[in-house]
Amino acid sequence: MRDDRSSAGEGGQPSDVIDTHCHLLPGLDDGPRSLGESVMMARRLTRSGVVHTICTPHASPRYPLSQRRAASAMQHLQTALDELEIPLGLSLAAEVHPRTALRAPLDDLLTWSIGRRFVIVELVRSTTAAEVERVLARLAEVGTKPIFAHPERCHAVQSGSDVIEQVRMEGALIQVVAPSLTGAAASAVGRVAWELLAQGQVDMVASDGHTAESSRLNMDALADVVAARLGVATARRLFVECPRQVVDASGYSGAW
Repeated sequence: MRDDRSSAGEGGQPSDVIDTHCHLLPGLDDGPRSLGESVMMARRLTRSGVVHTICTPHASPRYPLSQRRAASAMQHLQTALDELEIPLGLSLAAEVHPRTALRAPLDDLLTWSIGRRFVIVELVRSTTAAEVERVLARLAEVGTKPIFAHPERCHAVQSGSDVIEQVRMEGALIQVVAPSLTGAAASAVGRVAWELLAQGQVDMVASDGHTAESSRLNMDALADVVAARLGVATARRLFVECPRQVVDASGYSGAW
């Protein structure tokens, strides 16, 4: 993304990346355990050109989500970032397990949504194509669309199913995550992630960050890799333009 047409900070690094999937809030799931670690993660993100993060604690059978607790955690983190002059805006959503998306009350799904327009639903290895379609249909009942996270990890997608193409035609968005593109994931996962990108079947790339030490927070470097392989325009669409449209749906009114 080092291009004269891109918004860039010093050294040409992209300065307007938006991370639409990050476990940044402390003490809620398998992300950071303390506020201090969350702050460290936020510093890493801003140094890699990220200006806004959608915080996505798990909403799953393993990690039942209290929206009140999550909102309080985000408020405390945003206050700390403001006091430390770390320029990272925050929005709140959730990473919803497919079983939860199919069984939870629709009011809960709307509570975890992004502006009542999008719900981030993770696809796990065992998620079937039929379940993907059922999630899409269930969210449509309340006028909401899914953002399917890391479909490259899903066996049904790896096996060559056209389910991703089908659900995108019906309005779903697709989100690939950083470790799938950097060699940190299994080879089949990485292969499918890059194939989806090359086919134009991906709408955004997110960090899926969990810890302050993780290389997946290096979003600027990853954007450069994507730009080198698929072009600057594609990288900006995946890291900036489509993510910004999603954040706009959240009602965020802070400075970019």
